[in-house]
Amino acid sequence: MADRSFIQQVEDDAAMFVLGAMSSEDAATFEQRLASGCSLCAAEVHACERTAAALATSMTAAPPIDLRQRLQDEIAKTQPMKSAMEIVPADEGGFVQTPMPGIQIRYLKGKNTFLVKMAPKSSLPSHEHKYNEQCLVLEGSVSGDGKTAYAGDFVFMPAGSVHAPLYSEDGCLFLITYS
Repeated sequence: MADRSFIQQVEDDAAMFVLGAMSSEDAATFEQRLASGCSLCAAEVHACERTAAALATSMTAAPPIDLRQRLQDEIAKTQPMKSAMEIVPADEGGFVQTPMPGIQIRYLKGKNTFLVKMAPKSSLPSHEHKYNEQCLVLEGSVSGDGKTAYAGDFVFMPAGSVHAPLYSEDGCLFLITYS
């Protein structure tokens, strides 16, 4: 009588073989066993093929409506991403003077991302932030609320916050983004 663990292994191998779920190396080994006349292997393959055919013809439930989209989404994850990168060239859309003396703005992406250039000894009035404001000082320094931010410093102002007037002694350039 055959060892039960051997029979279980043949059953498992036959199922994996019929489903095409074996590695090419394991499938070649199993095909050799079939070609050698292993009656247990042949019987298990035949049984698995009958079961697979019966399952395929007995399906009465329709696949979920969103299955196609879910499959496409999963496939898209494996595809190279198309670049959504946008570049605003340095010479496109220059600085414009604001109503405040010595303050210029260059919009980069809509009204939510822009550069601010402050001339020496210029100031911005106090104002409330309707959105989260992120500021990166690129050149010079700017002072307000008793603090000074220098080139390379990052300043965050949460929505609803207010700060005192900003002043730049020697002039500055900073990047603002709103979120």
